[in-house]
Amino acid sequence: MRKTLLITVFLTVTTAVSHAAEFQFSEGADINIGILKGDIVPSLTLPIHWGQSFYSVMGLHIYNTSESTTLSSFSESRNAIFSREIEATLSPIGYRNSVSFFSYFLSLNYNYRNTERKEFGYIHLPNVLGGDWVSHENNVNFDIHSVSLSAAIVYRAGNLYVKLSAAGSPWHYMNLKQDTMMKPIISNDADLKTSSTGKGLSYQLLADTGYKFNEYLGIKVYLGYDFLPLKYDLELADYEAATSTFYFAKERIDEENIKIIYGAQLFFPAISAAKLSPTIGYEIREIYVKYKNSDSSSGSIEGVIIAGFTYNW
Repeated sequence: MRKTLLITVFLTVTTAVSHAAEFQFSEGADINIGILKGDIVPSLTLPIHWGQSFYSVMGLHIYNTSESTTLSSFSESRNAIFSREIEATLSPIGYRNSVSFFSYFLSLNYNYRNTERKEFGYIHLPNVLGGDWVSHENNVNFDIHSVSLSAAIVYRAGNLYVKLSAAGSPWHYMNLKQDTMMKPIISNDADLKTSSTGKGLSYQLLADTGYKFNEYLGIKVYLGYDFLPLKYDLELADYEAATSTFYFAKERIDEENIKIIYGAQLFFPAISAAKLSPTIGYEIREIYVKYKNSDSSSGSIEGVIIAGFTYNW
């Protein structure tokens, strides 16, 4: 019922805006709602063109992942990881130019990511470590701020539209909050709050193409790659053999966050309001975290049903 209400409100607001007098969305606009395992994951890109040479862009994307496995070092164990990322982008001002069938875009962007990772499960320790059944829960929240430079080239002629874009950032600022417990082997919970700056090139690549078969049917196909390296401290469980004691100790984490997203959407050019046409499609999201310290990884591959509106050129 809640999901149905959200979709109804979304469509009502979009319809109301599109019927405003003389209002038209700018080239590159996309408004989508994805359905992933019963959860709503919206996606929004709203460019605003200020005359022929300047533009602004607002973007919002939400990603969910889930994984449940056993731990390689413990035969009797279970570990579930859930992650939710909210990614917002604001390009206050960008420059564009057109030559023949080509358009060129360049902008400076502010990027914000909030990632919440929830990890929980149980472990049966071997007798040499006490033989306890251990319940563990690890919650880590990341707030990441960065500034990036992006560039794009668009080819548009007749029924064909092709866009190639890239964005990169060499630096980020991060706030981290950790709340971890391992009962009964560690009596005190890990409660860590840190702020840090990080170096390392993060970047995004996107290829997007659309084609209108006729006035009633068109298709969009896209492929995106996102790379974000992170280094930070966490309090992890450690063991002192001399006293047979478990405790939390700080450890440096070195990880790489990778997203590979690809999909296809059908759109219907004959139905158009304020330069937007309805779409329906399907995309695959491969989202991973690679931990370089332990040469391990976590993540999932999810299929998402997409419905929304896209710019009708």
